[in-house]
Amino acid sequence: IAATDDGCRIWFAGDSGALGYYDVADGHLSDYSAPMEKTSTWESIAVTGKTGEERVRIANGSGEVLDCIVEDGCPTWGDVVEPGGGSTVPGLTAGPDGFYAIDTSGGAYYESRPAGPNGNGSRSESAESDPRDGEPADTEPTDSDPTDEWTKIGVRNAQVDFQDIWAGKETVFIAGADGIAYRYDPDCENWTPLAVGQGALNSLRSTGSDAVAVASGGRIYERAESIRWIEREAPTEQSLLGLVLARSSADVDDGLAT
Repeated sequence: IAATDDGCRIWFAGDSGALGYYDVADGHLSDYSAPMEKTSTWESIAVTGKTGEERVRIANGSGEVLDCIVEDGCPTWGDVVEPGGGSTVPGLTAGPDGFYAIDTSGGAYYESRPAGPNGNGSRSESAESDPRDGEPADTEPTDSDPTDEWTKIGVRNAQVDFQDIWAGKETVFIAGADGIAYRYDPDCENWTPLAVGQGALNSLRSTGSDAVAVASGGRIYERAESIRWIEREAPTEQSLLGLVLARSSADVDDGLAT
């Protein structure tokens, strides 16, 4: 599942091409299963933009990523591309500058946002309109068509399988097996491995200098102010597969839903 930036619409994807969204405010459910006649199981989904103007990426077990733009309230399906040449894409995320993806071959990929009014889609420009800072994202269609070009950005000499990816304003994290995470510095184009704990890290999220990760065996790890990772108590020994951070009171004050 993935939510729009305003938190008012939840997109979901799953088995046999199942796809749709649920509008939280009015309880409206829309089914768009098997778009472009794609009936393979969807492995991951990412959404950016506010409700009714969102951009969506969905990936399946065949390594295909489907592009979707919502215009006038209706999804418009774009091209299907294979960033990694056919390897399964278990993780997608929408960062302030574009979409990121990982595959089961140890590859990480980046697709930049379409060019904006200033003629580029750079991190510096997009970060200024990042909805995480309380400003709505510029998701209106522009004169430039959305790019279907994915660039491989790593990870060189990756030693573990990748499970999930998350992107913030300054950092990208990959959650991997054997308790290993990778941190990416987009400005320096550099990946750094991090020893988080034990088990397969299934999801990792960060805000500011803090981060949280969940893993197999019911493990939860927290990293405060970029110091060391600490395992927190959990009420289960079942594997934790997903994680999301609640929005802060500052986000609510800026008009974002909670």
